[in-house]
Amino acid sequence: MTHAAPLSEAKRAELSAHAMDQSLPIEERVATIKKLYPDMLNADGTTPTRTICVWDIVGKTGPIYNAAVDQQARMLGWGVDVKLEAYTSESVLAEDLKAGQCDAALFTGLRARLFNKFTGTIDSIGAVPSSAHMKLLMRVLTDPKNADRMVDGQYVVMGYAPLGAAYIFVNDRAINTLAKAAGKRVAVMDYDLVQAEMVQQIGANPVPTSMISAGGKFNNNNVDVLPAPLVAYNIMELYKGIGDTGGIVNYPFSQLTLQLVGRAERFPNELAQLVREDFLKRYEELEKIVEQLEIINSPEKDRNFNRWFYDWNKRVKNKKEVISTATVSIFWTTILFLCVALLFQKSLAGLLNIDKEYINYAIWILAFDALVIIPFSKLRAEQRPIRYSVLKISNVLIYLLLNVFLLAILPNLAQSNPQGFWSSFYVADYQIGYVFLSNLMASLFTFVLFMPHYFQPNWFFNNELWKKMLHYGWPILFAGLAFGINEHLDKILLSEWLDPATAKAAVGAYSACYKIGLFMVLFRTAYTLGIEPFFFSQAGNTNAPQTYATITKYFVILGSLILLVVVVFADVVKILLVRDQQYWEAMSIVPLIIIANFFLGIYTSLSVWYKLIDKTIIGAYISAIGAFITLSMNYILIVKFNLSYLGSAIATICAYGSMMVISYYLGKEKYPIPFEMKKILTYLFASITLACISFYVTELRETFVFGILAIIGFSYYIYKNEKEVILKLIKRK
Repeated sequence: MTHAAPLSEAKRAELSAHAMDQSLPIEERVATIKKLYPDMLNADGTTPTRTICVWDIVGKTGPIYNAAVDQQARMLGWGVDVKLEAYTSESVLAEDLKAGQCDAALFTGLRARLFNKFTGTIDSIGAVPSSAHMKLLMRVLTDPKNADRMVDGQYVVMGYAPLGAAYIFVNDRAINTLAKAAGKRVAVMDYDLVQAEMVQQIGANPVPTSMISAGGKFNNNNVDVLPAPLVAYNIMELYKGIGDTGGIVNYPFSQLTLQLVGRAERFPNELAQLVREDFLKRYEELEKIVEQLEIINSPEKDRNFNRWFYDWNKRVKNKKEVISTATVSIFWTTILFLCVALLFQKSLAGLLNIDKEYINYAIWILAFDALVIIPFSKLRAEQRPIRYSVLKISNVLIYLLLNVFLLAILPNLAQSNPQGFWSSFYVADYQIGYVFLSNLMASLFTFVLFMPHYFQPNWFFNNELWKKMLHYGWPILFAGLAFGINEHLDKILLSEWLDPATAKAAVGAYSACYKIGLFMVLFRTAYTLGIEPFFFSQAGNTNAPQTYATITKYFVILGSLILLVVVVFADVVKILLVRDQQYWEAMSIVPLIIIANFFLGIYTSLSVWYKLIDKTIIGAYISAIGAFITLSMNYILIVKFNLSYLGSAIATICAYGSMMVISYYLGKEKYPIPFEMKKILTYLFASITLACISFYVTELRETFVFGILAIIGFSYYIYKNEKEVILKLIKRK
């Protein structure tokens, strides 16, 4: 060994800071470490061999050991000679580290807790909710500012790598709550007293076990509950213990890590910092290895695996099963409806006091529209927006063009040539019938395009799945009815509760000006159609909550801008959409209606949580509350305060605003999503405030100057706060 003059404290501090400086080349930092610790060098200036012991349950052929081999090669490039030793027993490995047989040890974070209490908390229950949070934590821990925390006594933490999420394996599906775990045998690590204490707190019996013996104890029914990573399903053959009655709780209770712990005299903290940074650089690579292992060893590969707590739509292993069951259900229920409705169409016509012919049209329209629901839903699920949009627009265009032809062109053609070809198709005073006929032809056209869907072979029906579909869907049906009340009841109430002499004009003005909110309705509808399939497709991703939060934020940003622009130029839009100037008296409701529809769009984004957790009944309750607010506030504001259509507009914004707020607060408890509420509320407040000022202050409204400046200022504010994302999108294009 070489012996150099001892360094002063000031010089050591200087060299240490230099070695920790991440901006310097790695070679320069390694050279600085050698100056700082000259006693660590051999007489010839080389670095002594260090032994790193690696835990891998399958030994040298395992993925953990292979990853360590890659690490060995990189450390050799720094001039650090490393020898690897494989261990299949963590307990033996830990003892050899303590005895000095190993200079460093790579094992689970749970075992590392014995050597560093700070990093040992990472693997604790609920400490790190997702892989995204884990990556962020790794960045924080790797910062040189936290280097001192990596040293605990004679040990230093040299790196950390993701090992995937841990789940609860049980041999009985009845153990689906903490209360039902009482009296059950729960496997705990034999070296971790904290685990045993936690298990005792819920009334369960802790059974000490090692990593090697854990699988055998579960499979042999010596324990009822086993916490383990998902890869253990095949590696430890846990499917034997699960059998026909067990399962896996589909909720990760912690994120597990591998941690490299070294002896500080063999790996000073400056050298350990280099290793920690190298681990962080390889984080995504290591994460992909874990993901591949989870895929290879996933229960999804086992067709006989019986799970619970998975959403019913995830439980179905083949998407065709869902489509097939839904198709068969829709087809035969539609046929049944068609037969019954046609049989009783005369009675329906008499009951509703509507011409039998119109009832007949309506029945067929409903039948054709019902039969295209599943094909359209399939397009949404397959994320084919172009085809979806083309077919929807085609339907509307056919309906529009046929109306124009039958109501405006055909009468002129028949009148100009009474004995001609077109006169044989013309029926006088049949305007309503022509509207129904146009609708029927448009619906028939769409159905014909989708007919191949119903002629595919091998349709089959899963009765159990169908029952779950009904259970999932009936609250949505109720919510749809409640939404219909929120959307249309106000117009009915206006006609019923206003003075008959003014009611018709008021309803007309209200309905006409309501149309100016069409832009927000279209934006909301497009978002709803596209976002729900995307949300469901992301549901299994650990980053899903963050994704939902980000999408919601940008929906609010874009919606806020649309709201401001439409309100500022409402007086221009009214010329196009509200031709009858006598209806302009109701323009005061426009900002309220646009804001209300915006709130409804935000509610749509916020409400996805109860669909993801199969609690659609909550949506029904929220919609019912909205319907109640609509009814009660319309009564109070129209009848008691005589506010006419302004009262209806206020009721609408209160109903949708309440639904939005309720969904947000319930979702915080049931399905936490990290919304950037400060930013969202700021954008909302700024947009609504600027819009209302530009509209309701007459002097400002007449000139458009304030409104245009408000749009420019708000746009700049968005750009300033979201500059990074906006520039990325521009570059992508």
